[in-house]
Amino acid sequence: MVELYPGLTLLSMEAGPETVVLVFHRRGAVPVRIRLRDVIKDPSRLPKTVSHRHWANDMGFNGRGSFVLDTVEGRYIRFDPTTGRERPDVPPPLRH
Repeated sequence: MVELYPGLTLLSMEAGPETVVLVFHRRGAVPVRIRLRDVIKDPSRLPKTVSHRHWANDMGFNGRGSFVLDTVEGRYIRFDPTTGRERPDVPPPLRH
């Protein structure tokens, strides 16, 4: 199971590099927490809306056993949902 930040792709203005944005849960295992600093290289440069900062374009399961995160920095990160660890880099999906 993957727990998402309550604002999904939008962070509160007060959120910092240590903010937990994803948590991977597995029965009998310690949850794996992914912090903003783990997926965004420079949180201070995130685009702002009127009340929030935008950190991700999209996220979800890809149908191939990975949880995928597409960040506003253009990073396409695949996670193994059973361990919370990053999987090797893959090219981003084609955008139309």
